[in-house]
Amino acid sequence: MPAKKIRDNKALLRLYSVWVNMRRRCNNPDYETFNYYGGRGITVCRRWSKFEHFAEDMGLGKKGWTLERVNN
Repeated sequence: MPAKKIRDNKALLRLYSVWVNMRRRCNNPDYETFNYYGGRGITVCRRWSKFEHFAEDMGLGKKGWTLERVNN
């Protein structure tokens, strides 16, 4: 997905931000909340390593929706 398309679409930009932060929480030991996610063994499915797949599965969502863990 072209970066310009993401920047020009507020809903897509928000979804991209959710995706980036989700990956940081689960994959980056230096990220401030890693211990609550990746540090506890919470992972992101391989398919979602590409933003295009994440966007396809999630859609643009609606205001107020959040991304949550299953079986916290």
